[in-house]
Amino acid sequence: MRDPPKWFQFNLRSLTIGVTLQAVPLGYFGWQAKIVTAGKARLNELKAVVNHYIRPYPIGLMTTTARWTRQDRKGWESLIG
Repeated sequence: MRDPPKWFQFNLRSLTIGVTLQAVPLGYFGWQAKIVTAGKARLNELKAVVNHYIRPYPIGLMTTTARWTRQDRKGWESLIG
């Protein structure tokens, strides 16, 4: 009588080594992704603080200029050439 066929051609030690060899690079990749995510969050917080103190009004609201600045600009352009 023949022995039943072997379904798996590896033992528990090989499985443990294989899982460890995959876990190390994947763990390092996850660690780096966590660092990048934290850095982006800090950068967004810093941008919010800078926008609050440097530009208290949204940029779109400050697009109008005084008429005399436009007139001066036209005057200087005509003097230059």
